[in-house]
Amino acid sequence: MSELRILASGLDQGNPSSSILFLIYNAGLIDITQDAALSLLFVNDSTLLLTGSSFQVTHTAIQQTTTREGGVLNWATEHNCEFGIEKFQLCNFTRRRVCDTSLLLYFGWSTRQCNRMVPAPPTAQFLGVLFDNELWWGPQRAAVLVKGQRWVQQVSRLARPSKGTSGACLRRLYILQAVPRTLYATDLFLTPPDLTKPPSALHGLSKMRSLQRQATLLMTGGLHSSPADALDVLAGLLPSHILLTKHQHCALLQYCTLPKTNPIYHIVSFSHNHRWLHSHNAPLHLLFHAF
Repeated sequence: MSELRILASGLDQGNPSSSILFLIYNAGLIDITQDAALSLLFVNDSTLLLTGSSFQVTHTAIQQTTTREGGVLNWATEHNCEFGIEKFQLCNFTRRRVCDTSLLLYFGWSTRQCNRMVPAPPTAQFLGVLFDNELWWGPQRAAVLVKGQRWVQQVSRLARPSKGTSGACLRRLYILQAVPRTLYATDLFLTPPDLTKPPSALHGLSKMRSLQRQATLLMTGGLHSSPADALDVLAGLLPSHILLTKHQHCALLQYCTLPKTNPIYHIVSFSHNHRWLHSHNAPLHLLFHAF
């Protein structure tokens, strides 16, 4: 056994109640940042979303929220909390073709803990999702395909002709692990598919269909010239576009069953009552309009 140590800060890793206790611990950050347009907090991930006429206005607001008296850094000092400044991310969302590139690349964030430059790359990751600065979701779609290809390669290592795993076990592994992890948050960045159109006409689904084809070849041991529809039938899997529709429909059902005390209940209710807007439709509007 190792020697006992006194922890000045931090929490026990692997404690089932640590995530709930940490939410109670850092709930004060929401009160500090309530002047911001929107503040998001999930365990140890905190996000500020501000809107303004220019990036200079929003950057100044972020600096004031962080460094002012009674701000975020004061809260960290009082609660014995250390922020990982090197993990800070800054993303300037705009679809304007002409903007001040100096603010995009050379924005400096001077804090009391560390005088560090926080760059503004074209993408920022939050809760496992890549947000690009124009919200076209291209990098996230590419990341999903890379993740799916990685899972197919892992499954192929188990599917050896002589000493490999059976097709039934590979199918179960694909359904329970590969599909949920690959299609994570697809209700956010993929438009619900139209079942009246062929799968080849659906944006972002052609390559996902090829990934499932590789997996079904491993499950069934079929030839590379076998049609994808026949492989799906032999493997007992739904076609890729129907599988994606089922995944998005399940996500929408989870949204609809949220209690009124949930923070996003009013957002879901508004999207349900206004299923289609003339402009700026959110992903929830598209889901309610499709289903």
